[in-house]
Amino acid sequence: FPISFSDIMFYKLEEYKLANNGSVEIPPGEKGSVALQRWLNAQCRGYRDSASLTPEQMERLEKIGVVLPPSWDDMHDRLAAHQAATGTLDVNGDDADDEGLRSWIKAQKLALVKHFQGKPAALSNERLEKLKSLGYAPSRPGIVRPNGII
Repeated sequence: FPISFSDIMFYKLEEYKLANNGSVEIPPGEKGSVALQRWLNAQCRGYRDSASLTPEQMERLEKIGVVLPPSWDDMHDRLAAHQAATGTLDVNGDDADDEGLRSWIKAQKLALVKHFQGKPAALSNERLEKLKSLGYAPSRPGIVRPNGII
C-alpha cells in the first residue's frame, strides 16, 4: 500500500522529536525543518478553523506531543459558558484564557461584519446561527453588536 504524505510528515515529526530532546516546537525558519513546520502549522490551522483533521490524526498528533489549539466549537462553548456565568458577552480580565477568548471574539466580529456586508467571510451558516443564538446579530447593515454592545 502507498505511504501518504501525511504519514511521511508524521514520521518526520517523530524523528524531529527524538532528535530534539522530546520537543516538537520547531523554531521559525529552522534549517532543514521548514517543510515540517509548514505542515505542522497547517495541521493546527485545519483543526482550529474547521476541525478537518480526523480523530486518528488528532490522536496521533497528541501522542507525539503536539498541543492542538482550541477548535471553533471549543471557543464558542467557552463564550456560551462565560455568558451563562456573567450574563454578558463582554470578556474582561487579565488571565491568558480571557485573552484567547477576546481574540477569538474579535475575529468572529470581523467575520460577521464581512458576512453582513456581503463580503467573503470564513463563517459557515452553521457558525453564523451559533453566534446568533448567543445574541450576536446585525443592528444595522455592516455593524455587528452583541446584545447592543460592541
